[in-house]
Amino acid sequence: MRRRIIISWICAFCLCQAVTASAQDQLPAGAGGNEQQPVVGMLEEKVLDLQESLAACGRERDTLKAKTAAVRKAETRAEGLALEAQSLKAEHDSFKNELALASRKEGLAQAEIKALQGKLTKLEQERQALEADNLKLRRRLNLVRDGFDREKSSIYRDVGASYADAHMLREAILAYDKALVLDPKDHKSHYALGMLFAALGNDEGSVRHLNEYLSLLPYASNTKEVEYLINTIKARNKWE
Repeated sequence: MRRRIIISWICAFCLCQAVTASAQDQLPAGAGGNEQQPVVGMLEEKVLDLQESLAACGRERDTLKAKTAAVRKAETRAEGLALEAQSLKAEHDSFKNELALASRKEGLAQAEIKALQGKLTKLEQERQALEADNLKLRRRLNLVRDGFDREKSSIYRDVGASYADAHMLREAILAYDKALVLDPKDHKSHYALGMLFAALGNDEGSVRHLNEYLSLLPYASNTKEVEYLINTIKARNKWE
């Protein structure tokens, strides 16, 4: 742009020089002042035209300078935007990498959770199996304990029978009570206590143990005799 302005100035200057020289050549030698006036006027007009052209060139130069400054400013802004775009692209790439890493970590975490769930399922199955084994062991232990208690109960029952044969009724009752503590379903001890309480006049205790005897052994061979004794005691005490 500067080159164009300089070339315009040079052309205008050369044109002024050429016009001036041409006018001087056209004047006859020794021409008077009156004959030179039209030529001078013409030259002055051309000079004014050239000055206006130079002023227009100056304005065009200023406009071009302003446009050049605007272009430079735009270029600077474009460079800044380019740098900002590069920074954003780098940030975007970093975010993508972080997102990919997070996705991989999430996949690993899900796999680990799945593995842990499998372990928990296996542990739950093992726990249930252990509970089943424990229940079996408890049942076996209860069977052993019941067998042992029944054996001890039978010993106390025999001791009670021995005391009853020796007419030591109170000692016999204590022995039968111990037998029932070990084996509450020992129908023989219930029957023996029912008969002992009847002999001692404890009608309430007698009826209670005789009824328990019949509930444990409803088809006993002496059912009718026991029922008759219970009804007799109730009638004597006017129980319903």
